[in-house]
Amino acid sequence: TDTVYAGYAMGQNGLSPYFWVNDFGLTDVDIPDGSTITGFTVEINRRAYQGTSVTTGSVYDGSIVLKFPEGTGGTASFANSALAWPLNSVDPDFSEYAQVSYGGEQSLLGYTGIDPDSVRSTEFGIRMAVNVVGKDALVTNGGALNAGSPSSITPHISLIRIKVHFVPPQSGIYFWNGT
Repeated sequence: TDTVYAGYAMGQNGLSPYFWVNDFGLTDVDIPDGSTITGFTVEINRRAYQGTSVTTGSVYDGSIVLKFPEGTGGTASFANSALAWPLNSVDPDFSEYAQVSYGGEQSLLGYTGIDPDSVRSTEFGIRMAVNVVGKDALVTNGGALNAGSPSSITPHISLIRIKVHFVPPQSGIYFWNGT
């Protein structure tokens, strides 16, 4: 069981700050020059901790975008803002994570102009924010709000995986004319 995760305590409704994951160390050995990028699959393991003083509230994707070098690809968000994250008040409880996938072998997730240099860049990665909706009023509990606080909803991410799908460059194509 994976016991490492990133989290951010949310004391009220709204969008969390963005967090970034980038620099996957891809090289031209992984994705050769001249390859055609055909799609991305993004997998995220996620859940949310609901503090014991919290009686209502849900967590949803707020915004999820791929991050490319300046001027590449656009800023399309592929967040699924309709699917609530698993939520419970046991912390940590690593059996409650749900893996979601976005995109696929033939899905550029709304981006254009992506080439091998774009995904081999140290800037290539993912930027994400979550949205807390319907949470009851903040209970100050006499102290600072932090992960695991009875007054917070804390989204947890234990894994982000980005698969880059591509067609490698083809050597010359030769036609035989039958002679």
